[in-house]
Amino acid sequence: MIDEMGATFLDALAKAATERLGQDHPCASAARLAASSPEPDAAAALRARFETLPPEDVSAILAQVHRALREDARAILASWPGGISH
Repeated sequence: MIDEMGATFLDALAKAATERLGQDHPCASAARLAASSPEPDAAAALRARFETLPPEDVSAILAQVHRALREDARAILASWPGGISH
């Protein structure tokens, strides 16, 4: 099962990948599936797709994810031990 921080990260990753790569890109599709599925296979498929991306796409996507998480107060609070999830 994905914890709150993991779900928030995957949501941000799915959004960033879709914006950077386009709705129909296999990595963006895998990211959206991983964000909506608690199954480990979905996360493994995302990792495999992500590893095939050019370094500039990886950097841009991770920079956007970092920015989204840094600016999301819920994500910050959820990562604290006993943190607030809503």
